[in-house]
Amino acid sequence: MKRLFAGLTACLMLFATGCTNNNEDTTAPTEVEMGENTIAYIGDIEMTRDDLNAIIHLLVPTIQQYTGASEGWENIVLNEGLTARDVLTKTAVEQYRDQLAFIEYVKGKGLYTDADAEEDFEALIESTGGKEAFDSVLQAYSLKGDAFRMLAAYNGAYTALMENSCTDEAADKIYNEDYITAKHILVLFEGRENEEAAYNEALDLYKRAKAGESFEELIKSHGEDPGQDPETGYTFTIGTMVDEFYEGALKLEEGGISEPVKTTYGYHVIKKYPNPGKDSAVYADTIADIKSIAASNLITEEVYQSIIEPYPLTINESVLSSIDLSMYTIVEDNVNYGDGSVFNE
Repeated sequence: MKRLFAGLTACLMLFATGCTNNNEDTTAPTEVEMGENTIAYIGDIEMTRDDLNAIIHLLVPTIQQYTGASEGWENIVLNEGLTARDVLTKTAVEQYRDQLAFIEYVKGKGLYTDADAEEDFEALIESTGGKEAFDSVLQAYSLKGDAFRMLAAYNGAYTALMENSCTDEAADKIYNEDYITAKHILVLFEGRENEEAAYNEALDLYKRAKAGESFEELIKSHGEDPGQDPETGYTFTIGTMVDEFYEGALKLEEGGISEPVKTTYGYHVIKKYPNPGKDSAVYADTIADIKSIAASNLITEEVYQSIIEPYPLTINESVLSSIDLSMYTIVEDNVNYGDGSVFNE
């Protein structure tokens, strides 16, 4: 099932040069009639090389997580016989269509307007440090300002749907009833002689924690989960951690410490904490996640198909296949590999 509207990461956000209602009875040109600057038509809306360029700049780091950034990366076969080029270019076109259609869908529900979009665009400019800084970003990445207008509109439309899907009060109730906060000391199987050695090490750490040693200091000195902040730990709900870890934390009383819990990664000594309060960044982020999940649950496969139906794709395959991707080489250090956690699913 396609759930492209749910949980889009920053590197998968789309840019475009325009967005209009598709109410007119117009027909997109055929591929033969399209110019060499036209990548596709979405309904009667043109997607240009500039539009594709903006999207590719954002998608390349994600693709290169799997291919690397060495010469010829675009020709590496990822799956089902598709090369990185195939995946990247087709994904870019489809996501352009999906985001454009989604904005119009939220507008059609009366939750978002053109005036809201303009305000969001201005806010985006200010968030970069003002127009001068904004223009510098555009120049550095060979992008056009209108491309960011679509990004701002998508973010605004998605936020509007989130707020309409779940109230602050409802999200707070879910947070307090369904979420757990815990920290853990992870002893990996990897690097140990055998499973028993990992267990014995975890058991010793459990005993030290029960005897009163600082759990946070034990995490810093012995924990092997690089994605965990010893000060905040993890705030999570069912389905977001491996089952054994979730069940182990769920059984604990607040302040309780578990005996070693085995997962596929190793042994975890878990301590349960109170959920962070309303003045914390963790609370704000988790409430946003709860609302995002509520919004994404509205976009079933049936709804998704109804959203994109008014926007049929007519792709200029000859132009799309001629795009030179060799210029997109990302320094490996700049590729985002996630939070480094070894046990988040």
